[in-house]
Amino acid sequence: MFLKHSQFYAMEHMIRIFSCWLPLVCVFDISAKPESNLYASLESRVRYESLNGQYRKYFSGSDQLVATRNLALLGIEVNDLGSVLELHDARAYLDDDGTPLSGSFVNTFAVLQGYLKYSPRFLKMDNIVKVGRFTLDIGSRRFAERNDFRNTINSYSGVHWIGEVPKHRRIDVFLSSPVEKKPGAYELLRKNDFARDEEQLGRRFLGIQLQEFKIQNDLQGDLFLYGLIESDLSSYPTKDRKLWSPGIRLKRSKRMGVVDFEVELALRKGEMSSSIEDKSGSVSVAARMLHAEIGYTFDNSFSSRLGIEYDFASGDDPTTEGFERYERFYGTRRGDLGNTSIHGPLTRSNISVPGVRLSFQKGDLDGRFVLQKARLASAGDSWIVAKLQDSSGKSGKNIGTTFDFRIRKWMRDKKFRVELGGSLLRWGDFARSVNPDAHVNLTVYGYSQITAYL
Repeated sequence: MFLKHSQFYAMEHMIRIFSCWLPLVCVFDISAKPESNLYASLESRVRYESLNGQYRKYFSGSDQLVATRNLALLGIEVNDLGSVLELHDARAYLDDDGTPLSGSFVNTFAVLQGYLKYSPRFLKMDNIVKVGRFTLDIGSRRFAERNDFRNTINSYSGVHWIGEVPKHRRIDVFLSSPVEKKPGAYELLRKNDFARDEEQLGRRFLGIQLQEFKIQNDLQGDLFLYGLIESDLSSYPTKDRKLWSPGIRLKRSKRMGVVDFEVELALRKGEMSSSIEDKSGSVSVAARMLHAEIGYTFDNSFSSRLGIEYDFASGDDPTTEGFERYERFYGTRRGDLGNTSIHGPLTRSNISVPGVRLSFQKGDLDGRFVLQKARLASAGDSWIVAKLQDSSGKSGKNIGTTFDFRIRKWMRDKKFRVELGGSLLRWGDFARSVNPDAHVNLTVYGYSQITAYL
């Protein structure tokens, strides 16, 4: 029996109220009974953003957005068994027809996580096996992350094993189907409409990563293999991709008075259809990515660190039969490539970006300032986020110069965190040549946000 619209929204409203207050009740109960196996948390965030000088194709002028995100988690453990339920509500306000809304911004009243877990100890290992819907946050987070700055968070349905391995820090093995954020239609996103998220059953995301195993002294390494396998469904045509990304990561952790470094390299091999048409032929895929950085942390009260960085992700060469563009799976881009949301000009695809980073941390205060020179890896391929391309390559590769900053401070015994940030993008020759709004040559973005934790 189906509920009427009025009944549904009334029920939804009641559940929202219940989901907001239940974690508070649980927190009180836990504090009163430390031996309890019940735990809960609540997080609420509000961010205001403003952008002037839009660089995206089909968009122009200025933009603004108020993004809200609320998370409520409830878990229980009994001996080696447990379960977790986490609800997620992400909404956008003050947007207009010029706002590039997507599932990255709006996902109202969704089940972010809902899984059973088994935590046995065997073979001298601590283990966690999750079955159900869960988030992923692995290694450098460049392949799978629990999104932080982005308003919505990726989740997956399947099986995830986490093991603490002798002489190694951790191993992750998972097999999953990504969860598609709903609603997808632009007009519904603008209304913050509700629709139930669905598993992308024609798509499999899987991986194995051995993290931070000791190589020598303070030198650590990661080995990993990620895969994406997809096939057509009657309601969801795809490019039938079968992709594999083996890789390695080496790093020396950041410490005062020590030169640190990190190098992460991954290949992309496999095949895909040339289009989503049923009878389209297949093409081979051969792409690669690199992140490299070296830095030094000074012995002062601000623990200031100066670093030099480089990010590369190959682009497609239109003159070849294969496909050479690297496309990130579900990993972070903000940590290396600047502020995202309604800004976010760079992603790990067809880029070559050297940069300099200055960061600091003193008590509850931290910040970073990043200056980068953004170029295309392949002049004939597109600037992915902007959806701009000159297939002839005659417009060059220079996207522009970017500057990003972020300053954060904890308050009230780390119950609140306030944050300010911003970005500048001064357009280069390529951006000015291919953008129809070429009289603009500077993008300015700023935001402020506050997050409460309970």
